[in-house]
Amino acid sequence: MNSAALYPWSQTLAQEYAVVARAPDDTEDRYWFFLNIGFAALSDGTLLAAGSHVVVGPGAVTADGTSDCCVVIARSADHGKTWTETARIPFRNRPEVTLYTRENIAYLIAGLSRKEGVIMAAASKDKGATWSQPTPIIRWSKKGATGTGKGGNDKSGSWEVPTEAVSKDDHWYATNQTAMVEKDDRLYLAVGENCQTMGVAVCDLAKGLLNPQAWRITDQVEMPIPKELNPGLFPGPAMRCLEGNIILIKDRLRVLARAVIDRYGTANLAAVFDLEDNGEKVKLSFTQFYPIPGGQGKFFIIYDERSRLYWMASNLPANTQGWVESPAGAPRGNDRRFLMLWYACDALNWFPAGCIARTEKLTESFMYPVMIIENDDLAILVRTSVRYSGRQAENRAKNGFHDANRMTFHRVRNFRSLAMNILPQA
Repeated sequence: MNSAALYPWSQTLAQEYAVVARAPDDTEDRYWFFLNIGFAALSDGTLLAAGSHVVVGPGAVTADGTSDCCVVIARSADHGKTWTETARIPFRNRPEVTLYTRENIAYLIAGLSRKEGVIMAAASKDKGATWSQPTPIIRWSKKGATGTGKGGNDKSGSWEVPTEAVSKDDHWYATNQTAMVEKDDRLYLAVGENCQTMGVAVCDLAKGLLNPQAWRITDQVEMPIPKELNPGLFPGPAMRCLEGNIILIKDRLRVLARAVIDRYGTANLAAVFDLEDNGEKVKLSFTQFYPIPGGQGKFFIIYDERSRLYWMASNLPANTQGWVESPAGAPRGNDRRFLMLWYACDALNWFPAGCIARTEKLTESFMYPVMIIENDDLAILVRTSVRYSGRQAENRAKNGFHDANRMTFHRVRNFRSLAMNILPQA
């Protein structure tokens, strides 16, 4: 009997992939990688991918503190089999990207990191070939006025309609693509601050996504960490709460967010928030922790109406507290080798469907998935770190698991057949 029959879990669902984009070869004083990714489909089936393409190294940052970063846009007209780069949108600093489509128009939403304190947006009406000039839609300010961002005050500042493109405050907002929800002609998008707190931005779509007056935003809400969850195995500064997925269940909006506790020493937990919106003020509240497989990393949730199930892709770690000896230079607890697929009827209690893709080296990864349902298949864009060589391998000896050298496209065929019937029965 072959190993696949003995150990069916050893097989992957979508190990083969198409390369969407690659980072260029490193030079002596700088190297490039994909920081995060966005993914969307137009109404005619065209697939669009966006990659935050950043540069690091001694020669990467200019005298005014900015760097040569851009968002790479790629397009596929054959359901992901082949990809063509269509545009590069320059940014003065590292963009955190989300793609969204409406009425066959593509929108790029980008939160700028490293002291920018602004979220910008751009639009394309020609399938990603050309884009409008990115304009600010929300920014952070210490002035205290919130503009249309009612409910946006916190103890140190506020969100407001932008009157200038750049804030000088040391604040930045992660808009890495996670699950969004459209409800009552509004778009709900998770927005975290400095990888520490969680918030939600709301757009009145009838007013136009590029219109700052269409946007409102919640306070940033802290995820409390009880001392019992944080034994202090890995002290030092760390991320806390970020990359929230917004879900709709029984007409209720909830946010399931990544929870980084004890620098990954306590894994597989997520933060659960509840969201209230009366049309004027939008409020987010922390509700609880809940065990979510891969909750220590960036995960992505999508709802499938046909199966009436939520589907999730996440990274399941193998050695978060370091009890098993790892190779020198391996990431401590932050294991992104195994990209797994799960399903649930309540978005809380997850059943395993299989491994989407895997790599064995701790310095490699398949991570940051974004999923789209295409008929009977799951189309998945992945931020990928594999097959380094030469100077790339030298530069990524410690951060190769994070500094992705490509975006890859994967397809899980007939994904509904992977699920048991877990819906409550009479």
